[in-house]
Amino acid sequence: MLFRSNRSMHLNVIPSEAMEDDGARLDALARTLGRELAGGGASRTPCPKRFVLEAEWAGNALRVMPRVWSGGEVAYARIVRLDAGASAQAISVVFVPTRESTRPILCAEILCFKKGLHMFAMDLFSTQPGDHLGAARASLLESRARLERAFELLPVPEWGADAFSQDMILLKPGARADLDASDPARELRRVALTWANASTAEDSDVTYALARRGTFLQTQGSAEPAGPFLSRIAGEEWTEDFTHELLYPRWLRHRDSPPWDTPKQEEVI
Repeated sequence: MLFRSNRSMHLNVIPSEAMEDDGARLDALARTLGRELAGGGASRTPCPKRFVLEAEWAGNALRVMPRVWSGGEVAYARIVRLDAGASAQAISVVFVPTRESTRPILCAEILCFKKGLHMFAMDLFSTQPGDHLGAARASLLESRARLERAFELLPVPEWGADAFSQDMILLKPGARADLDASDPARELRRVALTWANASTAEDSDVTYALARRGTFLQTQGSAEPAGPFLSRIAGEEWTEDFTHELLYPRWLRHRDSPPWDTPKQEEVI
């Protein structure tokens, strides 16, 4: 999750109905992405209930709900929905391929406040030497070209130089408070569909794949911008567990399926 809460932005407030629409859009997007994962051979995996967060923020009930998939060429895929009613709506996505796959890691996030679309980020992080991105990269570049015609895209954040590609889409609309999540949701859906249907080459380098995966997880987990926000709401202990066991799992550096396959004595969702 890439977002930073910036409550000092001076934008025209749009009706709360727009936030309800964005919530519905992101819910629909989450369902679509789940169907694409299932169509590619992945299955919903039990996820510990301790990763569900229910709290209050900015006068609204806030809920963080994760969903996890694994199987086929997917080592680990997680979709996290943040729903704070009229205050904020967000979706955070990471799809990690198995070590034998030549697919890249797909990561994306859409964040809306009640004042409009705040941020959209999407990237494909290569897990193999050479050019194995193929149709997935072409799809990402098409999305980037469409968005560049209307918006100024930002460069890769300094903290993420080792965990994002130069093709990364990073959009922070600023004063464009009239924007909603529809365009980012459409672009993420397109790229995810291409990713889910990408074929795998036979010359995968397992050692390289695990090293690249480790770099991605270490960099993202160590610099998670949402950490301070979540810590204020849920506490540092929960945030540490959530970040390093679910968002960017440490265990994923050396295994290709969640450790919750056969959970014991723990409530799961």
